[in-house]
Amino acid sequence: MIQLAHVQGAVAKASRDTTHYMTAQLRTEAFNSGWPEHVARALHVSHDGTAFKVNIHPDHLVEAQNLEYGTPDTLPTAAIRRFNNNNHEANAFLVGR
Repeated sequence: MIQLAHVQGAVAKASRDTTHYMTAQLRTEAFNSGWPEHVARALHVSHDGTAFKVNIHPDHLVEAQNLEYGTPDTLPTAAIRRFNNNNHEANAFLVGR
């Protein structure tokens, strides 16, 4: 019989591995969308036990929001929203773990 602690440990490890994978995917999406390197590198994905969440370092939050949603003078690039809407690879990665 499989012990619950083993299953929970495996799920926790798979979640950690998936956050690393998703962070790399998110940063690539931001780079490919023309985001400056310092802002793209300020992005990371975390897992709170129930869901994956995109996080932006507070020092770059305003700049990331301006890039994501645009300003009166610039068009939005929507890298985070595009990433969130295209998560089939991350799902497959998580299941594979």
